[in-house]
Amino acid sequence: MEPVSRAGIVLVTQHADMREVLAPFGRGVVADEEGSVATAIEAALSSPARARVIGVVLARLEDPAGLGALADRARDAGSALVALPLAMPRAHDAALHAVARQHALGVAGSLDSLLDACATMAASALPRGPRVAIVCGSTPVARDLAELAVRRGLDATLIDGRDRGLARTLGPSDIIALAGNDARLPRALAPGRTIVRAEVPAGGGGRGTPARGAVRGGERLVALLRLLQAVGRPRPKGTAKASPRPNGIEPDAARAILEGPARVLSEPSSKRALSPYGIPFGREVLSTSASMAEQAARSMRPPLIAKIASPDLLDKLAGRGILREITSRQGARTAYHSLVRAALRARADARILGVLLSETIRGIAEVRIRAVRDPDLGFLIQLGGSGDLGLGLPPDPVMLVPATRADVVELVAAAPVARYYDGSFGREPGDLRALAETIARLVAFASDFRDSVSEVVLDPVVVRAKGQGVVATDARVSVSPPKPGG
Repeated sequence: MEPVSRAGIVLVTQHADMREVLAPFGRGVVADEEGSVATAIEAALSSPARARVIGVVLARLEDPAGLGALADRARDAGSALVALPLAMPRAHDAALHAVARQHALGVAGSLDSLLDACATMAASALPRGPRVAIVCGSTPVARDLAELAVRRGLDATLIDGRDRGLARTLGPSDIIALAGNDARLPRALAPGRTIVRAEVPAGGGGRGTPARGAVRGGERLVALLRLLQAVGRPRPKGTAKASPRPNGIEPDAARAILEGPARVLSEPSSKRALSPYGIPFGREVLSTSASMAEQAARSMRPPLIAKIASPDLLDKLAGRGILREITSRQGARTAYHSLVRAALRARADARILGVLLSETIRGIAEVRIRAVRDPDLGFLIQLGGSGDLGLGLPPDPVMLVPATRADVVELVAAAPVARYYDGSFGREPGDLRALAETIARLVAFASDFRDSVSEVVLDPVVVRAKGQGVVATDARVSVSPPKPGG
């Protein structure tokens, strides 16, 4: 790589042996103490010849909050701060990436990436950095990359690499992100441009959480976005994608449930937290005695389902905490005693809230809807088959939040489990509109409580015939631990 002009670039390193390597690329500074790293960044931001981009090669990180504050200050001043961890202890590396999630800090994966970022920002004539142009091939990874870029607040656009008018679409100072293993840029357009690539690893997505693994190239996209976040142009206000806002939601009612002491809510509490968002649950009665269960059964249509309700037994005793096909009042009484005895055998000190009695809901198919928060990607929505219905199907597809209604409709139509509810193979079609509406309401819940909820699982959700709606028969909400000092 050819050295770039020093104008607008300041490079700071904690590795003394890196000084000669960095010298041709910028004003090199060796910082033996971390305090001098902060001092060097402060000086670069305060200098009359203000740096457009500051690259920092770090060996350690003792003050993550201070680095985050400097990154935000650089962004506000129209500069960029990009860090490269080099031979850094694992705990310090984790702290650096935590700062990158919350502040305008880019993290480069290699020295070449760091220097590319510096060159791009320094050469840009734009006041707040270049636009990110994502050139896609035939693989769908580009869409995930574009959505992540928008979520990070970047001015990003998705471009079809097969478009013959590509030269008219690309700006002279755009960062070109080639998304997918087959994405190509015509040779005539390559000279003088900064080009990065997001490839999909062979055999699937990235590592990390199962949800992240389902995001095509998840780990590599995260690394790339951390870099683009620092050097790319911010997205104009008011143009970010918005999640759907269904009618009739009551955030305050849900918040009152979530602010309790439990980290994982029991089934009744989970349903009380989700009901204000219009998630459709069937009629059920929490019985606290055998006689109460018998009385409840009198007003219900058999066959009934009985489930143990305990915050200490959230897995329902691996299926042994659920009894089905209860057809009489005496059966409800017997089920109550059986479930309580089984719960206390499994855990003598278990807190027993009672036994939930509900009518059996029949439908076209049973699905599982999961919202899980990834520390880098944010909330992800997964749609798959419930229980045995999910066996043998491809991995559950993932939708990033925020999402539009069109995204939700596409998820419902494209999920592998759709073959069981979309009328395929002569089956009766299910209520796809009601399923999409339920997912949209879960998206709204995840968006509103993105800082306090880590996971929501609706399993199973019974998809009934077209026009008859859907019913979630079980739910679990996991609440994030409170932030220190919060």
